[in-house]
Amino acid sequence: MTSSLNPEALNPETQWRLGLAHGRSQIWPGVTGLAAAMVGGSVARGLADAASDLEIGVFWQQPPTDEDRTQLLQALGVQKPRSFPYFPEEDLWLDQGQLGGVRLDLIHRTVEGVEAGISAVLAAQTVDLHALNALSALQSGVPLFGEHLLNTWRIQAQHYPRPLALAVMDVHLEPTPTSWLQQHAVRREYVPLYGQLIRDQKNILMVLMAMNSVYPPHAEFKWLGALEALLPLRPRLLVQRLEEVLSASPAQGIETLHALWEETYALAGQHFPEAEQVRKAQRWLNKAAETFKPLE
Repeated sequence: MTSSLNPEALNPETQWRLGLAHGRSQIWPGVTGLAAAMVGGSVARGLADAASDLEIGVFWQQPPTDEDRTQLLQALGVQKPRSFPYFPEEDLWLDQGQLGGVRLDLIHRTVEGVEAGISAVLAAQTVDLHALNALSALQSGVPLFGEHLLNTWRIQAQHYPRPLALAVMDVHLEPTPTSWLQQHAVRREYVPLYGQLIRDQKNILMVLMAMNSVYPPHAEFKWLGALEALLPLRPRLLVQRLEEVLSASPAQGIETLHALWEETYALAGQHFPEAEQVRKAQRWLNKAAETFKPLE
């Protein structure tokens, strides 16, 4: 698994965190039951800044015991460690602490769990956000140990089947009718208004990623500038207009969101003509409210 990062092109914050991780490379071969380890997150993507943590994915042959995790924290020299119980929805364990003055996240998964997740996405076309994001992490991870296994997973994660794209689009081509958003604005109902605006933004991004065969780089939709560069099929000035949806007046934000949806539909209809949800969603976007007072 050869990282796509060019060390000479990395910013200092990324370089320093990578060096911190590689500086403990002698530890991994001695960890009993360990199959692989890799740097993930913003550091693996070359996007780290002064506030970024260091994320390391740790992959075990069997579910790690509390003792396994404690011994690894001690071997790495992690200060102020905190350990969390198993997260069933994401199929992982999490440890946190301080390493060399930066926050460390150790994300533990089993080999069986990773391979089941890959199969769920590629064979069963699951559209779960965390499952899709896990494949993105495998694509970009920087190996620390178990490079052969990581490379096998990375090759598998390069695939993005068209049926999967259609499944993601079917779920996320789900706009809020513009007239409903306008009603919220007229009534000054800003909590539901901005909740719906953010929901629709995420849906648009999920649809665009599916159309471009891109797995979500972050489950919380960070790094949008870097994501935009991965989406040749996209509305013009995508990130700038997404920012405008939330930073402009409610009326202007709603108008901008409506235009983004329309342009997304046009792209979907052009490149995925078999996606029946496009026409249905477009009608729903323009659904008239039962009673509606226009914005002044």
